Amino acid sequence: GGGRAVGGMWASRAQPSPHLAMNPHIARLWRLERRRRRPWGVGCILETLLEFCCGFNSASRVAHCVAIACFAVQVVMLDVFLVRYLGMQVLMTLCTDVPLLLHLAWFWREDSAHRAVPTQWLCYSWLHAAKVVVLFCRVMPKLPAQTSLQTEDITWGLSGASIAISGAHFDKLFSPNMLANLLLITPVFYALLMFRVSRAIFGRASKRVTVDLIMHYDMLWHVGIDMVDQADMFWYARLAEWVGEEAALEHQRTLISIQMIIPFLLFLSIVLQAQAFPGVTVDQWVVPETPQSDVPRVR
Repeated sequence: GGGRAVGGMWASRAQPSPHLAMNPHIARLWRLERRRRRPWGVGCILETLLEFCCGFNSASRVAHCVAIACFAVQVVMLDVFLVRYLGMQVLMTLCTDVPLLLHLAWFWREDSAHRAVPTQWLCYSWLHAAKVVVLFCRVMPKLPAQTSLQTEDITWGLSGASIAISGAHFDKLFSPNMLANLLLITPVFYALLMFRVSRAIFGRASKRVTVDLIMHYDMLWHVGIDMVDQADMFWYARLAEWVGEEAALEHQRTLISIQMIIPFLLFLSIVLQAQAFPGVTVDQWVVPETPQSDVPRVR
């Protein structure tokens, strides 16, 4: 291909040779090397923003944006529950949530997903596990039983000018159903991250049925089901409402034991799911150099 090779790339060429550029792997490596050698400045930032905006026609970019939105919505709403029932001191969790959000937004390119996303999922799982335990023990039992959002006195302007809604009880948003639904954002977030990683690892081969691809989506299916089960277990914080007053008094010690063990099971299952993410291992083969003394001389 000509030029001097540095790490498999070309240091003396602005473009790879045409016959090498036809190889998708070589072309992607060339783009990474060109991006790494590009000087930082206003022009670089504008070029990066333009590249980001032009990539919305790809499914991976859309999945990345939706994943950021899911993470932001879940973090904000869970913090609203925690602040309402525990106090402002719980906002200290933003010291870890905000850097994780910035990390999610920074690694937006598809070719970096297989390196960045496993770290993001690991950090998210540990943070989410701690929040779920606190929500189970301190917030879920205090939520009101009524879940319907009541609206009264809805009047429609005949002239089509406006709609007046009064008497809306927004406090009903702090309900067990709302909190459980916020936990169901986690499997959606996990599915979006897995999709991004599948495109980064398999590339065009993600449209072909292979053993690795089947195992990839099989893990997605099983972990997603486990997350739905975790959201269902979350309702055990209000176990007394299920069984009734008589059964609660008769089996009080058993119910207390169940509610004491479930937070541990929730934390353990979420932490173990932090490892349920595929990674990529690159084997670097080193070819030993032959000493000059052993090289036969041609006369």
